[in-house]
Amino acid sequence: MSLLVITSERFGDHVPPPGHPERPERAEVMDVVAARWHARGGRTTGPRAASREELLRAHSERHIDMIAATAGTAVALDPDTFTSPDSYDVALFAAGAAIQAVDAALAGESALALVRPPGHHAERTRAMGFCLFNNVAVAAA
Repeated sequence: MSLLVITSERFGDHVPPPGHPERPERAEVMDVVAARWHARGGRTTGPRAASREELLRAHSERHIDMIAATAGTAVALDPDTFTSPDSYDVALFAAGAAIQAVDAALAGESALALVRPPGHHAERTRAMGFCLFNNVAVAAA
C-alpha cells in the first residue's frame, strides 16, 4: 500500500505576524518533504477546498461567516490566532485536504495531509490555538 501525501505550496500563504510560532517556514518544510516523497516515486496530490456544507458539520454558520469575512485582510481573532489576506482560502484547502485523507482511508489507502493553518483546536463557534477551522472534526464528520 502506497502513502498518498496531500499538500500544496498555497499553505505558505497563511502568514501570521512576525515571530508567531505557527509560521510560513513550516510550509516550506512540508514542501520539501512532499517533493522528496514525490521524487522517490511516492504519490502526491493537491488539496481541494472544503465546501460550506462540509464545514457546517463541525462549525456554526456564524463562525464560518466570521472567518470568511477576514478574506483579504489581516485580523487578530484572539491573542494566539491570526489571519492574513489569503488565510481564509488556505484554511479551506487545509480542511479539504483532511477530508481527502479520510476519504482515502475509507477507500483502503494510506494518506497524510500536510497542511496549515493547523486545525485541531478551533471550536464549533470560535477559532483558537492558531486554528481557523477544526480540520480534524470536519474530516471526521
